[in-house]
Amino acid sequence: MELVEGAWRDKPCVIVGGGPSLKSFDLSCLKTRARVIVINRAFLDVPTADIWFSEDARVITELWGSRLREFKGTKVWHAIEKGAV
Repeated sequence: MELVEGAWRDKPCVIVGGGPSLKSFDLSCLKTRARVIVINRAFLDVPTADIWFSEDARVITELWGSRLREFKGTKVWHAIEKGAV
């Protein structure tokens, strides 16, 4: 998916964050929903998302060699160098 300004304008979008609260949601309904953004490890729960986003260098380095590389959506990251904060 190409990130083009205005491509999602006036269209609904779901953003799925991470954390233990995800366990209480039925995320299977998002498999057929367009315009889904997942944050960090949430792509494991919604592998059909359009965009994955992270600023967590640890998540990127831990998962890049495995399942994140297989994620078909657009990957967007801005990894802050470890120890910079």
